[in-house]
Order: sequence, then C-alpha cells, then structure tokens
Amino acid sequence: MDMGKNIADPIPRAYVIGAGFSKSLGLPLIQDLLPKIISFCDEVLENAINGELPLLLEDLTRELFPLWTATNHYSPDVVELFSLLQTAEMMSAFCDLRVVPPIQKTDLTALASLKMTLSQLFHKALFEVTNSGPEETGKFFHAVPEGTVFVSLNWDNLLERGLHRARKTILLDTYRPNAISVFKLHGSIDWFEHDVRRDGKRWLPEYRPLSFPILPEYDPREGEYIRERFPIARMTSVEAPGLAYEKIMAKCYVPLMFTMGHKASQILDNPRLHNVWRTARECLRRAEEIVIIGYSMPSDDLEVRLLLRDAVRFHEVEYKKSTKVRILNPDRNVFSRFMQSITKDIEQDFRCFSPDMDNPP
Repeated sequence: MDMGKNIADPIPRAYVIGAGFSKSLGLPLIQDLLPKIISFCDEVLENAINGELPLLLEDLTRELFPLWTATNHYSPDVVELFSLLQTAEMMSAFCDLRVVPPIQKTDLTALASLKMTLSQLFHKALFEVTNSGPEETGKFFHAVPEGTVFVSLNWDNLLERGLHRARKTILLDTYRPNAISVFKLHGSIDWFEHDVRRDGKRWLPEYRPLSFPILPEYDPREGEYIRERFPIARMTSVEAPGLAYEKIMAKCYVPLMFTMGHKASQILDNPRLHNVWRTARECLRRAEEIVIIGYSMPSDDLEVRLLLRDAVRFHEVEYKKSTKVRILNPDRNVFSRFMQSITKDIEQDFRCFSPDMDNPP
C-alpha cells in the first residue's frame, strides 16, 4: 500500500523532537534518570512487585557496568542500560549474564521491570511538571497549525499534553490535514500491546486504540471495538491523567518502549508500529520544512539518520528542490553533524527552545 497517496502533498512543516525538547519543559533527561531510579525507588516504587525491583535494578547495573556503585559519581546512561538489556534478552542463548532470568515469583524480565519503573518515574515527573506552572500551554503549542507533523523520539508524552491543553486534535498513527500528527518512533510510556482475547471485545474508559484520535474534549463513554488481535493500545494519560496513573502505578501492563538497533526487525513486525514508522517516513518525505528540536543525532542512532536522509533525497528527486532543514540547538557540533550526514543546506538557530519563546520555530 502506498501511504503517500493518503498524505497531503506537500506538507508545510514537520518537527523532529528529541530529549532536549522535553528538558525545556522541565522533564529530566532520560540519560540522567538512573540515579533517580536507584535513589528514590522506595518513594516511587511503593507498588513494586514483591519489593524486589529496587535491588534488582542495582544488581543488573553492577552486572553490566563493573565500575558502578550506588555511591560514586559514575552513572551509566539509562538508555545504554535499556539497550543492553534489550540485546541481552535477544542473545540469551549465548549470554550467561544474570540480567536475563525473570524476577523471582513473577514472569517479568529485568527489561520489562525497567520499562515499568521508567513509566512510573516519567508519570510522577509529568505530574510535577504539569502542576508547577503554565509552560505546557506556551505560545508554541497554540501556534501549531493543523496539518503539522511531529516525529518524536521521546518516551514521555509532554508533547501530546501540551497540544491537548491547546485544544488540538492529535493523531498517533496516521495523517490528516485537519489535525496534528504525532509519530512516536520509540514507543511511549502509556502504550502497550493489547491482546483482545484476554480483555474482551470492548475498550475500557482508560484505554484507547492507537488509531483513536486524542480529541480536545475527553469523553469516557467514547470507544471503539477491537478489530485486531494484538493492536497497540494507549492509556488515556493525556486526556485523563488521574485515571491512567492509577493503572500505571498498579503495574497492569508493560509499556511499549524500546530503543532501536538489534531488535528493530522484531519490533517493527507489529503491524501498528510498522504503520507508525511508514507513515512518519512518508510525511517527512513530503515536508517542505523539517525543524529539529532537542535532538543531537548520536552516532549510533542509525535508523533516524537514515529516515532523515531518505526524506531529504526523496524531496530532491520528487520535487526538484531541497527540503528546508532547520536545527534549533545551541551546540555548533550538532550543526556540523547534520551537515555531514543529512544535507549541507541547513539553517542553524542557536537559541535554546522554550514553549514561550518569541518567534517560536
């Protein structure tokens, strides 16, 4: 199926957002979360499964990072830890590290437990951020026009919350010119794989299919019958955060969160997730302008690099002109990296992003 036939041609603007976007809204960088997981586990993980998770997280960190201790200043990158666990599970037949077996008395692996922990930490931080000030409803969110596309590399849902507070209609796995599309390529803290055989034929009020839009007004009576065996569902933590928070803290589901790399082919076997990536690709290809906020394109992020390079080359061939690429980042090294890997025609904006900045991008 050619997704391009269903997409406006061309799309005026697409944003690619990374961790720096959420940091500007008050959320800690994912890279800095491991000390918080360890230090505040007693407070945050009150509902941890049989109390083993805090010790497990310390043990698996020591297993994979021999220099690490809970009291020293060296803190591994939690994304690296996540990726290592993901790879260790895939290589369990060849790997004897103690991170692969499930937690005692449960069938959860260390990776599943870490996903749950991160989801809880993010939701706790999101409550603090959204209740501390008006940043989420800044000029940026109100100024976003219909037909705009966001490609998010973040697990949190601050972007969706900001757009929802600005009373925008949000689509998560498709594009329409009368709404705003948000494609989350690495999953989300409030997504999970849903088995229709287990939970019956109808969605509960706190759940929605990924294909169901986030509407400006939340109606718990609205729903949609499940038509797929293993669709992606999301908790309504954008529209009804309190309702979803109870489920997340109760550890009802393992969130659909991942990094790319060795497990990419298995992840993209999910039809819904595959559709998210495919539609994001077609939207980027047709974007007249791509604005990159808070994303530095690390050297190992090959999938996103290829996605952006593909978009620029497609535009050059199909439309006989260059995509306008703009980077909002104070780091000049990031500018050089994008020039070397994506396109030489880049406009650099050295401002730090803020949702209330004058002349938002």
